[in-house]
Amino acid sequence: MSAAVSRSFRKLTVTIAAGLMAGAMLVSPAGAEEGVSCEMVPLELPLFDGTPVATFATPEASPVAVSLPDSQVEEVLQQYVACVNTGDPTLVWAMFSPRWFSTEFADPEEHYLPAFEQMLSMEGEPPAVPLQLVEVQNVERLDDGRVAVTAKFQSGDQSWTDRLVLVAVDGQWLIDEVEPIDPLP
Repeated sequence: MSAAVSRSFRKLTVTIAAGLMAGAMLVSPAGAEEGVSCEMVPLELPLFDGTPVATFATPEASPVAVSLPDSQVEEVLQQYVACVNTGDPTLVWAMFSPRWFSTEFADPEEHYLPAFEQMLSMEGEPPAVPLQLVEVQNVERLDDGRVAVTAKFQSGDQSWTDRLVLVAVDGQWLIDEVEPIDPLP
């Protein structure tokens, strides 16, 4: 893997794991919702049963399903936080839609899928400073049926705000897009 690809992949991993992804699931830090656990279906290798990720770039890859009630938005994000805080990469990355993967891994010069799959096969550890959901700031229903949620996350003394576009896939609300609003420094 080239140095540029490695840096780009590392930046993605750190942003998601330290940002939303290291800020996307929780164990039970102070201020976290008690009793929230990670209920995501872990990713398995080969990813998507070996189907090329480019296949998922079509609109059918992120089917629109039932609406996510405002009352359940925080619960969904707390579950993401719980999964991130397990440290298990198969759970951390399970919260992303197939379309998200196709977008991120479409260009092998940017993100190298075999390296990502190798990282998934390694054991993870819970983060030293768990991720927390600080607040849900805005919920927006998109015309295509997805739900955009602007939320603030925190890990230790670092906080950031992301806009996450969620989509229902196979009965789970997954992250279809991530837009940093107030990113990590």
